[in-house]
Amino acid sequence: MNSLTNFNFHNRASGQFFLSRQEEAKTIANHIQNKTNVVLYSGYKTGKQSLITQAFDILDKSKYEYILITLDLFNISSLESFISSYSKKLLDISKRLDQNALFPLSMDESKLRKLPALMDFPDRMGSIYGREFIIYFKNFHNVLNFNRSEAFLEAFEKAMGKRTNSTYVVSGSCVNMMRYIFEQKKYCFNMFEPMQLAPLRIEDVSEFLENTFMRTGRVIDKEISETIYDICGGHPWYIMQMASFCYNITLGYVNGGVIAEAKKMLLSLHLPRFMQMIGDLTENQVNFLRAVNNGVERYTSAEVMSKYHLNSSANVARIKEAMKKKEILMFDDKERGEVIDPLFKYWLKNYYFV
Repeated sequence: MNSLTNFNFHNRASGQFFLSRQEEAKTIANHIQNKTNVVLYSGYKTGKQSLITQAFDILDKSKYEYILITLDLFNISSLESFISSYSKKLLDISKRLDQNALFPLSMDESKLRKLPALMDFPDRMGSIYGREFIIYFKNFHNVLNFNRSEAFLEAFEKAMGKRTNSTYVVSGSCVNMMRYIFEQKKYCFNMFEPMQLAPLRIEDVSEFLENTFMRTGRVIDKEISETIYDICGGHPWYIMQMASFCYNITLGYVNGGVIAEAKKMLLSLHLPRFMQMIGDLTENQVNFLRAVNNGVERYTSAEVMSKYHLNSSANVARIKEAMKKKEILMFDDKERGEVIDPLFKYWLKNYYFV
């Protein structure tokens, strides 16, 4: 077996590679069975699709009957493009169901070019055909890039308020954009159950790494496994990559030297992206990022603004908004900043701000 067989970071996680989030998958499946919409957001490659797919697997095993409609909004940049893509999917399903329906719906595409009718269509199909529909929108944050994003979100909200035969699961990787939609602007308020993915659980990661290495005659102890976890911040994609590097450069025991080399390989792989992220920042934004890295919380105090050359409280507010738009930082209820990407955070702390 090679490292790609043992450490899957190139496909969605399933089976033995699906770590730590069994309870979350059950929770999503229960919400769907109770016709509760779910909104799930966290950074890129944190396991959202794997988690949602696992929830669908649970529904299948429980014999829950539904029709799944999946639409990825990643490459949909306008409302017109959304209407075209979504209506085509819905009409294809409607035509298939019409073949066995006592009272066919027989909806043509021209009637779905108006957004309210399009958004209501899954629920209409559910009523006519007596079926439950699950609509899964990936990369939902991209709706903010639509030319008429407010019109879309208003129609979406109205459809949520009227639904009886459909349940929605939406996920997004741009955390601040998703928070803007559902928390700041409060679209679909109280119509979705929000979920934000936490890092994987360290004990599950350690057990997985120890067992996987052991199967092929290699040894990695708990302390080394936890070192991998800490470097990667509990991020599944990074953990699998670093574990794969460790696997490839040892035939026996994973020691400190192996870890050091694997860390160097992992950071080297992502260094161009990190350098681009820093290169896109102004001097003031880099100074602010340094303050966050140093654990500063009161960004507008006179001492902090002087030490980090932040100029004024108005400038701090502009910097925070810019860092949110770039999806580099997110802020908690007390406006304390946190670097979204855990490996970028590690690189900043140990290599850039030194």
